[in-house]
Amino acid sequence: MASTTTSQSLPELSRRASFGWTLAGRVIYGAAQWGTLVVVAKLGSVTDVGRFSLGLAVTAPVMVFCNMHLRNLFATDATGRFGWATYARVRQVTALVGLLVCTVMAASLYAGAAAWVIAAVALAKAIEMLEDLRYGVFQKFGRMDGFSMSLILRAIAGVGLLATTLVVTGDLRLAVLAMAAAWLGVWLLHDRPRSDALLAARGVATEPKGQPRALVMMALPMGLMWLVDSLNQNIPRYVVEANLGEQLLGFYVPMTYVVTVGSAFVFALGAPLAPRLARYVAEGNAAAFAKLSLALFGVAAVLGGVGILVAATAGEMFLSLAYAESFAAYQAEFVWIMIGGAMHFVLALSMYALTAARLLKTQALVYLAAALTTALAAIAWVPCAGLMGAAKASALGLSVGAASAVMAVVWATVRVRVGGPNVA
Repeated sequence: MASTTTSQSLPELSRRASFGWTLAGRVIYGAAQWGTLVVVAKLGSVTDVGRFSLGLAVTAPVMVFCNMHLRNLFATDATGRFGWATYARVRQVTALVGLLVCTVMAASLYAGAAAWVIAAVALAKAIEMLEDLRYGVFQKFGRMDGFSMSLILRAIAGVGLLATTLVVTGDLRLAVLAMAAAWLGVWLLHDRPRSDALLAARGVATEPKGQPRALVMMALPMGLMWLVDSLNQNIPRYVVEANLGEQLLGFYVPMTYVVTVGSAFVFALGAPLAPRLARYVAEGNAAAFAKLSLALFGVAAVLGGVGILVAATAGEMFLSLAYAESFAAYQAEFVWIMIGGAMHFVLALSMYALTAARLLKTQALVYLAAALTTALAAIAWVPCAGLMGAAKASALGLSVGAASAVMAVVWATVRVRVGGPNVA
């Protein structure tokens, strides 16, 4: 009786409320991610921006691979093949592995302040991995307010402590560690107790179900997919750092992070709709699956078009106000970055449909095609065209990925229609 009463006190939010909460959380957190680079640029130096950007670029592939997108797998696990405890156990191990690998990479490949910044970023990302799986609980049981409140708290506390520490100490390493401490506090005081209460309310068993090894093997294609996606985003950054140095990297990366704000809208749409897409697949409802996927693509196209228009007409003013006047010289590169951003929105939203259809290996192939295209173009263009070569290489790779992803969603629709209910 107590469980039933608690469940009734934590009902699923309406679709409108879920979207509103998700949009608010993602927009605020996306703005905070961008704001983090703005804070470093305003309170530090372009070299500091370059080091922080390098930390993000070095740690991202490792951490997203170890993440294996377990949050979305848990949220869309309509059959309950694996229990919550199994997901949690795997996440704890992979977060630790990711942190250790990144720390070793920082110590062996870099020196001085750059190595310490990379290690500090890795610690923050490991904490973020623990939070991310808790978000899957909120997503699965229709409580996106918990998901979004965590993002909002992390945004405010993280950027606030980062900025305060930079003002007081002027040390980027300590500032990133302060941001990590803020995220840890949110996980301990908000994410873990609130998600545990929701699991109890829904009567989710606490004992493990399914073998961790089997879950890892199922999620491995997702890890590879996000690894390749991260490489696709970071390969131009590696090539820029290797050929042009940390300072020009400090100009390039902040411009790419403007896309993060747009991605907030993308994730606000996709996250609450992922369980519905999975339900359509389980029911064999190909028409509803195709209609919802097409609507998501339409929103991505509109959002991307707005970004390109703003970059083309007001890019110089925007870059000057957001960062510094020296950034205005790169407006043309900014336009190409936003073209790549539009393709990224289409690609990202398609992944929700493909995950729901459990075409996990297909997703990895899509991202592999994009990453190979980006790598070849960046290696060829950056040495001779500088940041413009990096921007165009990224846009080309993301265009290949978006086109491949749309074709994969069409195939997924056909598969659902032919396979009928429970095709996944």
